[in-house]
Amino acid sequence: MNAKYSIQEQVDTLLGLFGPLPKSLWQRTNVYVKRTFFRDDLAPVAGDGESTEPPVWQRRLEKYAEHLSEDAKRLVLSFLKGTFAMDPRFRPNAHELLRHEWVTSGRV
Repeated sequence: MNAKYSIQEQVDTLLGLFGPLPKSLWQRTNVYVKRTFFRDDLAPVAGDGESTEPPVWQRRLEKYAEHLSEDAKRLVLSFLKGTFAMDPRFRPNAHELLRHEWVTSGRV
């Protein structure tokens, strides 16, 4: 994997991990960033569509969690995605996180 990480890859990583931008954040986003990296529907600008590899963020997470079983990886990623959701409406509170399957499964 190339050590260089383009801005588009960074945008894709953030959105892949944390979900779509909340409208309140979108409204404060720089116009250049909006026009360069996002479509009108707030979705990121797609790549060339020819790549058969998973997105960079997914490959990096898989590398980080390669020692985990598929089930443990699914649980950890589910927990982290919820914890770091950018839009607070979709972010679990502390009580919900403590009841997450990853925590209650004893794999923490």
